[in-house]
Amino acid sequence: NGTPKQMAEMTKRAYNIIKANDPDAKVVSASPSLRLQSAFDGFYVKYLEELKALNWPIDVLALHTYPKADGDPVARGALITMAKKAITAAGAPATMPIWDTELNYGLAGPGALPANKIKGAKAAGWVVRTYIDNLRYGVKRSYWYIWTQKPYALLGIQAYPGAPAEQGFFAVENWVVGSSFEGCTQTGNTVVCNFTRAGQKSVVAWAETGTAAYTAPEGSTLLCDPAAKCSQVAAGAQVPLTEIPVRIYLQS
Repeated sequence: NGTPKQMAEMTKRAYNIIKANDPDAKVVSASPSLRLQSAFDGFYVKYLEELKALNWPIDVLALHTYPKADGDPVARGALITMAKKAITAAGAPATMPIWDTELNYGLAGPGALPANKIKGAKAAGWVVRTYIDNLRYGVKRSYWYIWTQKPYALLGIQAYPGAPAEQGFFAVENWVVGSSFEGCTQTGNTVVCNFTRAGQKSVVAWAETGTAAYTAPEGSTLLCDPAAKCSQVAAGAQVPLTEIPVRIYLQS
């Protein structure tokens, strides 16, 4: 097992070799597993210090944002916030992007925590929240682990043809891809995120945990869940929110 200094020096050597062969290649830092707090504090923080001493020989800062086995998207968000504070404290360039190079939920551990299987609508909803949370927290890319052709026992959320998580990815494509992100607000337990695509405005809303009440905003016309089940909704209507996001279309 190497030291943070050795890891940083290895990163620098890799950077020099890669850039000599392809100046346009993106060199990504080593990725810490954020749910292992002792390892994060004992290694990654010092690794950042060593990267700074070498004048940041990377193009991207990488993270692995798996929460603990019993963690949810809220726990993932707390881990991202923790990592960003350490990155800022280390003096990393403000323009350097952060990528989440591996994530899922419910993996066993740390320690004796048993695996947690996230199924059904919750699996689809957590996929949607994960990618919208990337926008909220300033994570430029996320690489989901992993798309398979059949269930893979390691994972809490399964992503394979016909799995609920697949519908979550369809919803991300439909709700987010190609849209302008116009920010999120959180009031108590309620999160509301704003999007516009080709003149069509919409909001995506959910309860961070449990349930929350939400009043449909002016111009509301249609409410859809990640499974593309839709119903009409009028401005001023009370919409009961859960941890599974819904999208409300607004009149242009």
